Formats: sequence, structure tokens, C-alpha cells
Amino acid sequence: SNLFVGVVDRSKYRPEQLASTYWKDSPSSFYWDVWNGKLMKINENGVQVGVALGYGCACQNSESETIIGMEYDSKKMTLSYYKNKLNQGVAFHNVPRNMYPAIDLWFESGHVELEKGNIKSYCLLYSI
Repeated sequence: SNLFVGVVDRSKYRPEQLASTYWKDSPSSFYWDVWNGKLMKINENGVQVGVALGYGCACQNSESETIIGMEYDSKKMTLSYYKNKLNQGVAFHNVPRNMYPAIDLWFESGHVELEKGNIKSYCLLYSI
């Protein structure tokens, strides 16, 4: 299974990109490949310009349920993630305004629930 959580700039999209399952490869996006611990940034031209490995903890809980949270701080222009309510640290700096949350996932079985915590944070409950 794979789970990508991040933000995208909708103003950079063409209509056919919004229907694509490849949001992570679209212009002006920032995302976390949760299970592989990889952070990636795609520039305004759709070119990958940054990769960091080893982000986030393995912190699975005993019920095979993982809660992923994301927080955007518009004043500091940072994007941080949470895994099972544990802050994983700032993932990205200089994240522009007008970004929208996005997920890309696939798995053989399980369920996903989305919750909007407040204007800055979003949670994804993922279990397999």
C-alpha cells in the first residue's frame, strides 16, 4: 500500500490534472510519502526539485490504525505532519499561500476517513 499526503496549488492546475491520480507529479506540490518516509517537492513546472529521506517515525499502533495529521502555518509558511498524534517536525519551509490539502493512496483493503480539524490542519485516519 502507498499513502501520499500533501498540499497542491490549485491555481497551477489544468482541468485534466484535477481528475488525475498523479497529483504529486503536478506543478507546485509538497508531499510526504508516509510509508517510505520520503518528502518531495515539485516546482511550478512540474519538475521534482527536492527529496529528503527518513522523515517521520514508524509509530504504528497496536490496532493497525494510523492517524495522519497535517498542519500548515501560514505565518511561518511551514508544513508539518503528525503520525498518531506525534508531531513529526517541520517538513517544508517557504510553502506558498493558497495551497490545498491532497491525498493519493492505494491499498488492497481497509478504509480512510477524512476530518477537518480547523482551518490549518487536516487528519486522515488510515487502517488496513
